[in-house]
Amino acid sequence: MPASILIVEDENIVRKDIEQTVRTLGYTVVGSANTGNEAVELASELRPDLVLMDIMLKGEMSGIEAAMLIRDRVGKPVIFLTAYADDDTVSRAHRRALWLHPQALQGC
Repeated sequence: MPASILIVEDENIVRKDIEQTVRTLGYTVVGSANTGNEAVELASELRPDLVLMDIMLKGEMSGIEAAMLIRDRVGKPVIFLTAYADDDTVSRAHRRALWLHPQALQGC
């Protein structure tokens, strides 16, 4: 059975592109969310194998905050996706990550 993935992205066109790519790679998209709150609710309900999370989400909760809640409540891994690669954003994500690829740490 292919891995199940929850996609969290507030930009519709980007979310649809990620969904299509994930499906093309043979994985199952079990749901998608536009906000951090929705992501936490869906992760709790659907229990995906993995969450692909945009760092900068519209609404009250950032992707980093949502990822922390998902990790704490559901225990599922989260991979951050972002167009914001500035040092502050990467540093905030790194401080809250359980694991980051070593190349992601360059410049932190």
